[in-house]
Amino acid sequence: MTRISEPLKKHIHDDICSEVNEMIIRLKIWDTNTLDDADDDQQKKILAARERHTYTTSQDVIELLTRVRDEMNQCTKPYILK
Repeated sequence: MTRISEPLKKHIHDDICSEVNEMIIRLKIWDTNTLDDADDDQQKKILAARERHTYTTSQDVIELLTRVRDEMNQCTKPYILK
């Protein structure tokens, strides 16, 4: 049986999606509940990850959300009345 393969495609919002994923990682790593609920081995890994990922401020989140909104606003299509 042959497989029909589609050509590789790049997501239209690939760059901003990567930034959102990075922000999610940083928020999870710096969440105090994440560290409190972890065992000793996990805590060591979380602390090591915190050294690689900067702390996220509310202003960082606001700036990212603003850029996401601006990029999404550029993706519009005409509204068709029926």
